[in-house]
Parts: sequence; structure tokens; C-alpha cells
Amino acid sequence: MRFHDLRHTYASLLIATGEHAKYIQSQMGHSSITITLDLYGHMMPGIYGHGGERLERLLSSGRTEDVAD
Repeated sequence: MRFHDLRHTYASLLIATGEHAKYIQSQMGHSSITITLDLYGHMMPGIYGHGGERLERLLSSGRTEDVAD
């Protein structure tokens, strides 16, 4: 196993435990969140798909305080 493989494993474990992408960025030493998301975004399914649900709740309720998760 190469050192680089250990870095990817570490990042993958952070993602699996639900760590925030900005924390992962800092741990990996990436200069930009874009780099982190380009490399590991496919492993973060929880960051996709909820915007539509929140928007629907907002539009159906008419109250912005109902939107936050």
C-alpha cells in the first residue's frame, strides 16, 4: 500500500463518519474546497438532492423557518 492510498482511505473514513467537507479539505491540505469536492464529492451522497425538498417545504408552507434541517 502506498502512502497516497492511506490519504485516500483517511479522507474516505472522514466522509463515512459525516465530517464536513471544509474539515476534510483542511485535513487533506487542499488549497481549495473545489479540489476536495472534485476528488471526493461522489462519496458524499448526502449533499445532493435535499435542496428541492427544502424548497418544496418553503413554497408549501410560506414560512422560511420551516426550511432549515
